[in-house]
Amino acid sequence: MKSDTNTKFILCILLGTLTGSCTNNAKENISSNLSKNDSTSLYNSNADTLLNPPHKLSNEVLKSAYIMAINDYIKTVHIKDKIQFDTLYFGKHVFGRADDFPNIELPKEIANTQIRLIDPEPGLSMQQKNKALVYINMMGWVDQVNASFILVNFSNGGQHQYDYFIDYNYNSTSKQYELLKIAIEDYRKLTENKPKHILLYEDGKYTFK
Repeated sequence: MKSDTNTKFILCILLGTLTGSCTNNAKENISSNLSKNDSTSLYNSNADTLLNPPHKLSNEVLKSAYIMAINDYIKTVHIKDKIQFDTLYFGKHVFGRADDFPNIELPKEIANTQIRLIDPEPGLSMQQKNKALVYINMMGWVDQVNASFILVNFSNGGQHQYDYFIDYNYNSTSKQYELLKIAIEDYRKLTENKPKHILLYEDGKYTFK
């Protein structure tokens, strides 16, 4: 990351620092870390739901939702960039905030990709030692109406690469979450310190060529 703002953002995510630009208010922290796009209101709505949940979802439901999002992420990266991951590292960040990773264990493999769930501090150290390592900070907001995820990708020694935004609606008839939209913000291609926003999936199909 080249800008001071983005550097602070990485430190807040990986180290959980609650000083300076990182607020103690969980709802404000979520809003400040979300990009300004057409999905922002959805994420803020989910933040409200998570802070004041009408019904607590079971860990099994949360686990299924996270696995579903990771699977769609891997599938989309493969279709878009022709990349097949060997191993993905996910940060198990628990800092007492609304975007904490839930108390779930991910399977060892999803979509033919090895999955490793690790604490942020060793994750940061591993990135500095291995530039090819792909580390993901995954945030999720899941309720009985919809599910939204942000997968913040780091690689090349811990540099912020891109963010994937994955949204689902809950179908009460089929009792399943259905994929609604996937978008990406590419921090490798900044214009006036802003990432390029690209819609990848909508209306049941991929939108990029």
